[in-house]
Amino acid sequence: MNSEPQREQKNWFEWLVFAISLVLVLALVGYLCRDIWTARSGPPDIEITLSPASKRSGHYVVPVTVTNRGYESAEAVHLEVTLKKKSGEEERAEVELQFLPRGSTRRAVVTFESDPAEAEVSARVLGHRRP
Repeated sequence: MNSEPQREQKNWFEWLVFAISLVLVLALVGYLCRDIWTARSGPPDIEITLSPASKRSGHYVVPVTVTNRGYESAEAVHLEVTLKKKSGEEERAEVELQFLPRGSTRRAVVTFESDPAEAEVSARVLGHRRP
């Protein structure tokens, strides 16, 4: 008499799930290794884009899009948006982004009393920290 337990054969569906899982895991490991080996270093390269203003609750709201095109993250990114009227008067607004990872985009808004459509609006980075 044979006392060994019978081995159950795996069906085709189990093999298919195993193969798909194996491919996904290997692809993820390969991607992470490639990212580590090809990662460059360098300071954050912060780009600011201003969108058209809209009027809300008696103020003019200007959407600000901030993109980090550099290879390192930035922390406590301090931005200044300046509205310069034709009369020479300036109105300033500031905003701070807590964290801006490499290759990411963040959005914020600033408000002004004057209409930005009738003035020159500019933005700049006042400073940031490196984490």
